[in-house]
Amino acid sequence: MRKIGTWNPPDRKTRIKILALLIFSLAVFLFVYNNAGEYKTPIVRVTKIARSSKTVTVKQTLAQGKTRKISRKETSQKITAVRVNGSQKGTVLHLTNSYDATLSYQENYHVGNFLFVKKGAGGWTITGQKRDYIMVFVLLLLFDCLILITGKEGFYTVVGLAVNVGIYFYTIFEYTKGRNLFTLSILSVVVSACVILVLINGFNRISAVSIAATLITCAAVTGIAALALSISKDIQYEFMTFLPEPYTTKQANTALISEVLVGCLGSVVDICVTMTSSSQEIRHRTPSIRPKELFLSCREVADDIMGTMINIMLLTNVAAFLPIYVISVQNGFDIFTVIRNDFFFDAVRFLTGSIAIVLAIPISIVAAAYLMPAERRLSHDS
Repeated sequence: MRKIGTWNPPDRKTRIKILALLIFSLAVFLFVYNNAGEYKTPIVRVTKIARSSKTVTVKQTLAQGKTRKISRKETSQKITAVRVNGSQKGTVLHLTNSYDATLSYQENYHVGNFLFVKKGAGGWTITGQKRDYIMVFVLLLLFDCLILITGKEGFYTVVGLAVNVGIYFYTIFEYTKGRNLFTLSILSVVVSACVILVLINGFNRISAVSIAATLITCAAVTGIAALALSISKDIQYEFMTFLPEPYTTKQANTALISEVLVGCLGSVVDICVTMTSSSQEIRHRTPSIRPKELFLSCREVADDIMGTMINIMLLTNVAAFLPIYVISVQNGFDIFTVIRNDFFFDAVRFLTGSIAIVLAIPISIVAAAYLMPAERRLSHDS
């Protein structure tokens, strides 16, 4: 009798690949962990920390210019650290640091941390923490899980992520040289859509139709957002995250529309692929199906994924807003002021992303119906 759920150990070739992947990941992590010599900025490694705490009273500035006195616990750190790069490598430094319970403006350092330091008139001071090895560790963990669990598809996903990161770094680089942000966003979205879908599905008709449906959806939602901006009242762009100053309203509108465009791509790619593949499969099994019947059949598939995708979109934007909300409230801003000003932009991203998800369904079905001819079923399917 056949046993259900029996696990078969990987063969020798697969074990060698897994071992090679783990060795490569470990080598990359160790290189980044010990790459202090590649930095020109002085870096030290914390070897010892002595802490002392006290309660202090400070004056806090609230919204509308109001102030209040609050008591809070403040911790001071006396840090002993060793220089790990430069001509003074091995030198022992003594540093000081302080932080309060909120950690809004200061950090709590620990033994083993790598810190950037600089020498001023008052001696050595801490300017930040070296975290590249932490980021690399998390990325390697993600990539290894993708490859080990999903195999070749996971590898192509990693390649797609790497290519897209390169695309958007190039976009930012070109923007710093004075290129138009919206034009760069359009180009990056087109290239990213092609890269993602071709790597995941291969170079075939389904990928081509999915790309077409994705770009049409992104264009439609961006047009809707641009129309809404043109008829809306003035927006308080001062609360928009990472908006360069000084700026004009036109520059701010362009930045917001570019965010909407790029966000749409992330929202609709999966929807377009799923709906295009479903449409093709249904038409392959039932070549004589009418467009209305095809739409109704595909909508059954869409019902299973649309709600989940919209909720993911909501939770993603809420997660982006929460740190700003917590810090603002900690500093005395009224909750409604924070929601009205800061959350506005997250709400825009959520609503436009949700609209994109909904629009992607009919656009994908129509694209599949008219751009992919029905395939004849094989004789044994008749």
